Amino acid sequence: MPQLLADCKQCCVKDTQSNIKYTSATLEVCPYRLNGLPHIQDFIGKHAAQYKGNLKVMRRVNAYPKIILSNDKGDRTSVRIDNWRVPTIHDFLADKLQQPVKTKRV
Repeated sequence: MPQLLADCKQCCVKDTQSNIKYTSATLEVCPYRLNGLPHIQDFIGKHAAQYKGNLKVMRRVNAYPKIILSNDKGDRTSVRIDNWRVPTIHDFLADKLQQPVKTKRV
């Protein structure tokens, strides 16, 4: 059994993508499809403002709803979010976006 497990793990690759943090995100959506996506419409209307500075909402005709992540190193990735609910979008952004550094006012 240990040999079988060792053979199985030989082709496994460590997931380094999940550790990457991004400095900004763009939620891209078609304005004409937005009425058919109430969960994304709800997120944009009620929750997107809390990511101010890190999240930009871009309305582009014929775009499928997706989040495009980018960082200062030039890394960029996108994920379609057609069927995501509001909590899933929050969790994803909390996991992938760097938190802005808060400075104390003197």
